[in-house]
Amino acid sequence: MTLVLSIAGAIVVVGAAWVPIRNLFRLTAKVTRFIDEVVGEPAQFGRPARPGAIERMDRTERAVAEQAAMLREIHHEVHPNSGLSMRDAVDRLEKEATTAARLAATVKTDLADHTEKVWDQLNEHNSAITTLAEAVKVAALSTPPTRDED
Repeated sequence: MTLVLSIAGAIVVVGAAWVPIRNLFRLTAKVTRFIDEVVGEPAQFGRPARPGAIERMDRTERAVAEQAAMLREIHHEVHPNSGLSMRDAVDRLEKEATTAARLAATVKTDLADHTEKVWDQLNEHNSAITTLAEAVKVAALSTPPTRDED
C-alpha cells in the first residue's frame, strides 16, 4: 500500500511539475525564435539564409536613403530654380507658346483685314473692267466698220 501511495505521490508531483516545465519549454522556444529573428539564421538543410533584424534595418535605411536622393532630384526638377529644371523648361515653353498664340492671332487679324481690302479692290477693278467692257462694246457697235484699201 505504501508502494501504491508512493507511486501515486510521484505521479502527483510529476503532474504538478509538468505544467511549469511545459511553460518553461514554451517560453524557451519563444525566446529562441525571437533571437533567431534578431540575429538571423544561416542557410542550412536546404533552407535559404534569413537575415537578422539589424541587417534588414540596414537594408531599409539604404533604400530610404536612395529614395530620399531620388526625391531630392525630383524636387529639383519640378520646382523652378536655376533654369535647368524641367519646370523651368515648361515655364519657358509656356511663355513661348503664349507669345506664338498672340502673334498668330495678330497675323490672323491682319490677314483678314488685308483679305478684305484685296476683295474690295478686286470688286472695284471688276466694276471698272465691266464698265470698260460695256463702253468698248457700245463703241464697237456704234462705229461702222472701216475698210482698209490696199
